[in-house]
Amino acid sequence: MTLSLPSISINGLDAPADVHPFLHSSSSSFSTAGGGGEEEFEAYDRKLHDRVSALYAELERETLRVAQLRREAPGRARRAFEEALRSEGEGDERILRELGRKRGEEGVGQVGDLGVRELERGEEVARGYEEGVGMLMGLQSKLPAIAHKLTRAHDALDYVEPERTTGS
Repeated sequence: MTLSLPSISINGLDAPADVHPFLHSSSSSFSTAGGGGEEEFEAYDRKLHDRVSALYAELERETLRVAQLRREAPGRARRAFEEALRSEGEGDERILRELGRKRGEEGVGQVGDLGVRELERGEEVARGYEEGVGMLMGLQSKLPAIAHKLTRAHDALDYVEPERTTGS
């Protein structure tokens, strides 16, 4: 080792000249090499061990509790939402029944009857609407050809009457 010492560089630093303390020390070389002190061990503390064990047990319980909540929370939320929706629906139905009863007393009609009458010429209006939509569809398909013809007509007019485009 002493022959290779001049060639050894650790992190850019040369190795120490005296390596004997590192080579001939006991298993506690790191503690004794720097200051020559001995390692000190703290006596086993049963209370501290019990406290650490209790904390690890509590950590495990809380982890299990969180996992259980992750499994149960979506179901609870779904049931709460369904219950709220059901109670809202029942409230709406109760209001509709009361309105129906009031309308029944007034002689307006059944529950759900909003008092809107059918059009007198409903079939004629529907037929007119369908004809109008059909005409629009036909125009839509012919519109590009008509626009092209109009552009060609403008070009021909500009050729025949050039003074029209100059503005004189």
